[in-house]
Amino acid sequence: DELALELGILRTQAAELVMEEVAAGKLVMLSEGSILSTSKLERLKSNIEYMINAYHEENPLSDGIPKQELLSKLMASYHIEDEKLLAALVNYLIEIKVISDQGKTIARAGFEVQHPEEHEAHKKELTEKYRAAGIEVIKNDEVYSLADKNTVAAMLVELAEEGIIRKMDSAYYISAEGWNQALNAVTSFGADFTLAE
Repeated sequence: DELALELGILRTQAAELVMEEVAAGKLVMLSEGSILSTSKLERLKSNIEYMINAYHEENPLSDGIPKQELLSKLMASYHIEDEKLLAALVNYLIEIKVISDQGKTIARAGFEVQHPEEHEAHKKELTEKYRAAGIEVIKNDEVYSLADKNTVAAMLVELAEEGIIRKMDSAYYISAEGWNQALNAVTSFGADFTLAE
């Protein structure tokens, strides 16, 4: 529609011109109707791949970059305000198997998390720490002393997804058993009770 207006031609004429250029490999039509030149698509594709690869390097235990984080980075890099356009671009790259949709995250196509041998041992140790703490909050120093911060943060996300611990806020977790214990204690009261109780 914008193209027809810009060129002063009918929408049907604009559509025909676009389809000719798409067939010639000069333009790409995204799912929500936006049009990109093939050369611009290649630049965007390269930058998206670079961003995702950089994320994999920094977060080797994560299955990918969170979708919203990727869109925000793209919006900031290209000063594009239309999030739908970027989402359509990401979806196009998923369709042509350049990147892969992991649910909440986006990864390089074919990427698999490689866990080092000590990973499961650390996860088990974290699980025991949280179970032993019960309803007490574990200090961050205790948790992050196991390995580097990014690795531990990724393990905490894994344990939360597995239902072993529950996220309380951006920094703290509690064991699932501790959460249920606290919940049972609170619901055992009537309608009104004091904080001290």
